[in-house]
This record gives sequence, C-alpha cells and structure tokens, in this order.
Amino acid sequence: MNLGIDLDGVVYNSEEWFKAFGEVYDMAKGGNGPIDKTTSDIQDRFGLADDEARALRLKYLPVQIMTSPLMPYAKEALKRLEKDHNKLKLVNKGCEVGYSEDRYAKQVRKIVQRLLG
Repeated sequence: MNLGIDLDGVVYNSEEWFKAFGEVYDMAKGGNGPIDKTTSDIQDRFGLADDEARALRLKYLPVQIMTSPLMPYAKEALKRLEKDHNKLKLVNKGCEVGYSEDRYAKQVRKIVQRLLG
C-alpha cells in the first residue's frame, strides 16, 4: 500500500518546538509573552505583525527544523509500516513565510530521514 506520512507535528514535534522559539523571539524583542495561549499559530499567539512573523521564521525556522524532537514512537511506527511492505512517502506542507516551498520541504525531509535513519 502507498502511504503519505505528514511530517510537521506528526513525525516530528514542530508545533511545540516552534512555540518555544516564539517565546525566545518574544523575550528578545521585549514582548510580554503570548497574547493568545490557545492557538499554535505563532503570529496569532504573540500578536505579531506580518513583518515580525516573517522575521521570526527567517531567524528560527532552520534551527527549529534541525532540533525538533521526533514524536513519541514515530520512528518505530514508520519502521513497522515499512516492514509490512508499505511504500512510504514523507510529505509536509511546504512553504513557510520567507522560504520557497522546495527549500523548506527538502530541508525538512532530509532532517527527518536522518533522524529516522
């Protein structure tokens, strides 16, 4: 069977990790912390203008991708799916502000494939 496996927030913990980088960015610019703690959208969470959200992503997205931990049991689940003769395709949503879709998608897949090794 062919299976598409989403990466962001499924295989690796991008949402929680980016919230942490949002906190760092907010502190560095002298902010007062999250405005809306109920959302995982960084722009809404910290009340950022478009240019501020873009600056945050440009500054922290590469390190966020490279340091985000895998979700619990992600590696084991993917190995099991492969063992059962499924053909897996790792996919992700692609474009973030300031990053071309190809650059972001390739970077994420490369890092996750290394982690899954």
